[in-house]
Amino acid sequence: GASTARVAGSRTLVLRALAPVVDNAVVHARSRVVLRAADLPHVVVVTVADDGPGVDERVRDRLFEVGASGTGGTGLGLGIAQRVARSLGGEIVVEAPESGASFALRLPRA
Repeated sequence: GASTARVAGSRTLVLRALAPVVDNAVVHARSRVVLRAADLPHVVVVTVADDGPGVDERVRDRLFEVGASGTGGTGLGLGIAQRVARSLGGEIVVEAPESGASFALRLPRA
């Protein structure tokens, strides 16, 4: 079923954490970006997956550092998203799907 849980944070901050992840997926996707939300006992997990080339292993550990970019951009988006997520008591993690890329934004429930 659909997520019905409330997140412990303002809508503005949640969007500041989520938007760069979605923007990144749109840039790298071949044709599809899928968002899913799951309610867990203490967190809401919003997964953003795309059918693009995936995350290069060489940059996976540095992905959230300011300046890290696989596309020649500024590399600010994911770093800022991670800082905002952590300010809300959550985090963004890179998952290892069979293909494409998948990021999970984990935020505490209200």
